[in-house]
Amino acid sequence: MTNGEDAKNMLVAVKKQIKETAKRENAELIPLSDCALKSQKISLRKNDPKKDINLEKIKNLKNTIYIPTIPSATNRVENDYTKLKNWDYWCIELNPQIVDAEYLSSWFNQKVPKMLLMNYHTSGSFMRRISRKDFENVHIIKHSLEQQTKFKENLKTVDKIVAKAEMLKTENVFDPKQIKPNEVIGDIPDLEFQRLLEEEESVIHEYKSSLRFNTKQKKITDWLVNESLKTIVAFLNTNGGHLVIGIDDNKKLIGIEIDRFASTDEWQRYLVDKIKTKIDSTFLETFIKIQLKKYDDRTVGIIKCAKIPNDQHASLEDKIFVRQGPSSRELTQKEVFKWTKTRLGS
Repeated sequence: MTNGEDAKNMLVAVKKQIKETAKRENAELIPLSDCALKSQKISLRKNDPKKDINLEKIKNLKNTIYIPTIPSATNRVENDYTKLKNWDYWCIELNPQIVDAEYLSSWFNQKVPKMLLMNYHTSGSFMRRISRKDFENVHIIKHSLEQQTKFKENLKTVDKIVAKAEMLKTENVFDPKQIKPNEVIGDIPDLEFQRLLEEEESVIHEYKSSLRFNTKQKKITDWLVNESLKTIVAFLNTNGGHLVIGIDDNKKLIGIEIDRFASTDEWQRYLVDKIKTKIDSTFLETFIKIQLKKYDDRTVGIIKCAKIPNDQHASLEDKIFVRQGPSSRELTQKEVFKWTKTRLGS
């Protein structure tokens, strides 16, 4: 079989794989030319006298990808002109209503799309080159702009996982120990947040639909905030934990917007004020951290609580709560005495 036949068979296989992916995702395949507003070929080679002029020409281009005219496993498609090498490129300005340049450059740098580019060679006898005509033959999957944003976010998350895995591998050489999942994702915000949304309620985890909006009575009920404060107190007195507000018991996303504050900042200020006046301001920051996270156009409040020292205790209106399984329980006066003695080791 000749090299030409090998390339042809490879191209057929790659196109088939992309078609199957598009069909599986119920997405449309469109030629690259359908996304392009303008295209031009430029040289950034060192010996090209127009190199500096060409750089100036592309400096202000918006939503543009740069495809090496001779694609290879190491030649990347870029969307940032400052990352271009001393090479020849096709500069393709893209329609922002169809495709995002950062998304498309990342997409072309994945294994299968890269193979698609590498196996087109309409010009050049010995070396594969991308010609203007190929823009009509190279097809891409038309994802929605929302999906493109998610794709970019996922890639960044994967990069963080890879970096964390490399760090853990290095640490393991000097300190071999069991690696727990939380050590991998614990400081990757998106993954940690996703885990919090999926975790079952337990001694260290609880969901609340709202801070003050009574979902049964369909109105704001000021005393309802005490239910969240009770959980915070119980976490502080036991083993710490996460209170996630804006998610109901069935893990359905509601969002703190249901509490009807003018803004999420006002929602946070309200909670901080209640913690200060009803629990203790000294616990804030050191043992209680409040985070707001946007998810599917709704905001979730995450209150992270750490266990306080044994010589301290947290209370709500002079009542002490502790965690017992997935709920918070008030200690009786007799239990408080015994609990205090146990904490102090006496």
